[in-house]
Amino acid sequence: MRVLLLLRGSAGCGKSTWIEQNGLKPYTLSADDIRLLCQSPVLQTDGTVGISQSNDKIVWKTLFDLLEIRMQKGEFTVIDATNSKTSEMNRYKQMCDIYRYRMYCVDFTDIPIEEVKRRNASREELKRVPDEVIDKMYSRFKTQKIPSGIKVIKPNELDTIWMKLIDLSGYKKIHHIGDIHGCYTALKKYLDNNGGIKNDEFYIFCGDYVDRGIENADVVNYLISIKDKKNVLMLEGNHECYHKDTEVLTDKGWKLLKDVNIENDLVAEFNINNNIIDFVKPLRKISKTSNELVIIEGFDTKQVVTMNHDVVYGNEKIKANEFLNKDKLTQQKFSLFGYANDKAYDIDDNSLKLLVWVITDGTIVDYRKSESESNKRRIQWKLSREDKIKSLTNLLNNMGIEYTIKPVGNKREGRKQPYIIRVYGDTARFYCDKMLNGVKHYPSFFRNLNRRQALIVLEELVKTDASSRSEIKIDWSCIDKNDVDIIQEMCIKNGIACTYRLKDNSCGYNKNGTIYWVSFKPYGVFTNNQIKVEKINYNDKVYCLTMPQGTLITRIDGKVAFSGNCHIWRWANNCQSRSKEFELVTKPQLENAKIDKKDVRQLYRKFGQCAYYKYGENVYLVTHAGLSVLPENLTFVATEQMIKGVGSYNDFEKIADTFVEKMPSNYYQIHGHRNTKQVPIRVNDRVFNLEGRVEFGGDLRCVQLDKNGMHEVETHNEVFKIPELREAQSVTNSSVADVIIALRASKYIQEKNFGNISSFNFTSKAFYEKVWNEQTTKARGLYLDTIKGKVVARAYEKFFNINERPETKFDMLQNKLQFPVTAYVKENGYLGIVSYDEYNDSLFIASKSTIDSQFAEWLKEAVYEQITPENREKMKQFAKDNNVSFVFENVDMKNDPHIIEYSESKLYLLDIVYNQMDFAKYDYETMCDIAHQFGLTPKEKALEIANWQDFYDWYYAVLEEDYEYNGRKIEGFVIEDSVGYMTKLKLAYYNFWKFMRAVSHEAIKNGYIKKTSALTTPIANEYYAWVRKLHDVEDIESVPRDICTLRKQFFKDKLGE
Repeated sequence: MRVLLLLRGSAGCGKSTWIEQNGLKPYTLSADDIRLLCQSPVLQTDGTVGISQSNDKIVWKTLFDLLEIRMQKGEFTVIDATNSKTSEMNRYKQMCDIYRYRMYCVDFTDIPIEEVKRRNASREELKRVPDEVIDKMYSRFKTQKIPSGIKVIKPNELDTIWMKLIDLSGYKKIHHIGDIHGCYTALKKYLDNNGGIKNDEFYIFCGDYVDRGIENADVVNYLISIKDKKNVLMLEGNHECYHKDTEVLTDKGWKLLKDVNIENDLVAEFNINNNIIDFVKPLRKISKTSNELVIIEGFDTKQVVTMNHDVVYGNEKIKANEFLNKDKLTQQKFSLFGYANDKAYDIDDNSLKLLVWVITDGTIVDYRKSESESNKRRIQWKLSREDKIKSLTNLLNNMGIEYTIKPVGNKREGRKQPYIIRVYGDTARFYCDKMLNGVKHYPSFFRNLNRRQALIVLEELVKTDASSRSEIKIDWSCIDKNDVDIIQEMCIKNGIACTYRLKDNSCGYNKNGTIYWVSFKPYGVFTNNQIKVEKINYNDKVYCLTMPQGTLITRIDGKVAFSGNCHIWRWANNCQSRSKEFELVTKPQLENAKIDKKDVRQLYRKFGQCAYYKYGENVYLVTHAGLSVLPENLTFVATEQMIKGVGSYNDFEKIADTFVEKMPSNYYQIHGHRNTKQVPIRVNDRVFNLEGRVEFGGDLRCVQLDKNGMHEVETHNEVFKIPELREAQSVTNSSVADVIIALRASKYIQEKNFGNISSFNFTSKAFYEKVWNEQTTKARGLYLDTIKGKVVARAYEKFFNINERPETKFDMLQNKLQFPVTAYVKENGYLGIVSYDEYNDSLFIASKSTIDSQFAEWLKEAVYEQITPENREKMKQFAKDNNVSFVFENVDMKNDPHIIEYSESKLYLLDIVYNQMDFAKYDYETMCDIAHQFGLTPKEKALEIANWQDFYDWYYAVLEEDYEYNGRKIEGFVIEDSVGYMTKLKLAYYNFWKFMRAVSHEAIKNGYIKKTSALTTPIANEYYAWVRKLHDVEDIESVPRDICTLRKQFFKDKLGE
């Protein structure tokens, strides 16, 4: 749990022995242990061996890094060190404030110094220290006090810090109330049925109080009203962060997020409504571990964040993982422009220009023997380019500065004569000493220049030091990181895009250091407008700050991003939440109810980590997500495990079985949070699950405990919302003419004309920005006769992959699917539509969006090659008489091989759909009968699934990497429930080789891929090593690009090794 234990005492006082005696070694971070990891024992002058302290800078950095890893998980930790300095303890105290830890100091300093020296003399040689070290420690203990706010205990008082079993037997009844999720009616109904909050009964709330439900404000108001009652305990329910190497812009320059001091640093935040950059105090600092991150990177921007982190895109915030399905993201929407400095810094333009000249091309010469020899303090430039000489002398003349100019050395043939320009006296001293402090580096005040002044600096850089310039950008190289930081900050605060990267040093420039290649785009022109997004595996620390506006200005690898930061806590601190559910539903409810944010902050601080109590002869453990056992000392369990649960999200049954198996028969456990299999409240004899899907019309689950035992109570919720797509404008049950008007009015619908017939399809913008409503989902393979007002041909409405949309999240499907459901094999080709063309009395053959594309032509070829003339005529007549469309999957191995390899090209009849606006189709058996009449191959029914439990088991089985359907690799399954709701499931083999197809194209083109970190398996790396060699073949055009051919050749070569 969140407890930090500092030991304070001299070497030799017995701290390490005390740790061993109390069994605390596994929970201890010891400075001496880390010293021995850094360096083996060293010989000392007296012939003994000792522990070296020469690596202490690394030692203490490592200790604090390890401590932060532990604290972000809420782990109990002991610090074994002398802790003799107040400053050292204040650092720990600050971390405890950040991570909401209780902090104790075990004080050994009252042991007499003579006793400590005696103990020290009897220690093993390696750990022995000289007596003078002990004397020094005791002198420091007298003057360096323990900071206030740290509770001091004696070594024999350790038992006072442990979480104790409390006795609630005096209460008449204990109420355990499960996940509420904004369902106040159900909560009130339960409490009203039980007489409200009674003083002689105890109430434990298990977490997850808001979101998904529609009565969030009522829930919050109620919890605020009871938060101070002594017989009420509310547990903490389930923040998103940045990669550990991410820097953030502060009032002191760029800092790593982990190094930001929220008490002393002001951090830049960006207001997406007015583009103003302000420096404000962060509200909170967050750190945790993450297993996977999302990289979003373009030429001018980069951010590496956790999956659900807010990313600023245009004037909105979008979760990072939503970008994984967006293929065409524009640089402009990520590269936002902020402005921080309206007021000009107090320096004239010419002085600003001259400073740039001094720093870039100038030399400061100082050969004075005394301060009075001012003529021996000078600035000089050695220039040979006429344009530079002219620019500098014109500037000096305009400023009225005296200078000398004379040729230097002998002019070489074919080269220009170099000149030395020198400035002496007070002017030299002013610029050297006052403006630059004697060094040729950009002064810190450059960070506070306004936009006009910043552009002056960049213009002078072009004249003096720029490596290249175009209408789009300016390139500049520099060897000093601090100079780069100052110039980049100056640009970012004035709406100027600025990035840097490390440059190859093979040219010999600055051989002993690093070269930074800096690019400026003063006018916001972007040549490379594509953004790449990828998910990477990661197992390390991530950090974030809670900011009032909910945004940060970050930097990683020299690229800057405007991004979101780390729901009700953020709202209570005037921050924007990362959760769309909270922003669109919960937040308006809270604000309309005028809930005081201060009250919410106080409520949040009341949340506990668990309830551990005795009632009669039995012991009860209550957490948000469930533990596998109740250890002897509950303080040793990390808070993270109490909130998120032991094991994975789906392991709740396993931990219930383990608990019953390993704990005494009078031990019971109650938790909420996870119940993907919809098990009943009583999982087994002694474990109870209070997650009842109340927010989706399920039940608020509660367990009551009294003298007669445990009683399960389920209160049905009748005030909820059904997961569904948001509608912009309904087009169902309307005439075709009305539909055409509505479709044409949408900017997300594209119309293509083919005489009287038009196809309507959602645009790429709708796809990439996920603008899904009844119009965009209907406009998919939809052909309408706009003159006669009728449907000519149609396919399916747009339906989505599992986990692609909120309504298709796996856990949401429990409430969405109507059983039984049927899974059909999803073949791997492209969609084709065949209907009747009354204008030509022929088959109407079309792809999803057109009748005259290459894909439509290939489909026509397949129809004419695979279907006999007799059957084509029957199909035409059937389509005409019944006003239907035949919807096909065209697997074309000749013209358009996809991911899955087939032995031959084939048309698969997916469905026969009625040509009407409201989607309807033939049932599967009838469709198969008709298919066989016309010599067609119908889609394959894989299986029927009777209930959620069977679906759950099947789902996880087919997602295994080595899964095959009846001995063959397939793309996946289309899942259709008993009322026609459809979703899709893509399998691991398909997803892997689809990714490797993209790797192939990049590797063949360039000889490499930029993001090799995405290659996380042996086969991926082996294939990459093989395919990149194809870049070097003589006839690159002859190299196949389709993944089926490449994969076959790869395995052939691999087997031939």
